[in-house]
Amino acid sequence: MSKSAYRYLVTRLANNEPTIASLEQTIGDIKAVLAASNVPIPEGLAELHQSGTFKIVDDVPTGKIETILMARAESAGAIDPSRGKGAL
Repeated sequence: MSKSAYRYLVTRLANNEPTIASLEQTIGDIKAVLAASNVPIPEGLAELHQSGTFKIVDDVPTGKIETILMARAESAGAIDPSRGKGAL
């Protein structure tokens, strides 16, 4: 079985306007975002890895801030479908 690594990204929107657009993150950064938002880390990571995205919405006096966490699995030897057909 091949081992998968994940590439993590974060996008942040304030009142539907991007304030952070798809910045690459480490697993430590993702855990810190979950903890700061009072999301249990094991459950948050499990949902993120299963669905590929996890959205956190915070209501603030000026509106709302949405933080969208993204995880993309990258395994060695996998074919990138965006590059067309290929053989392993």
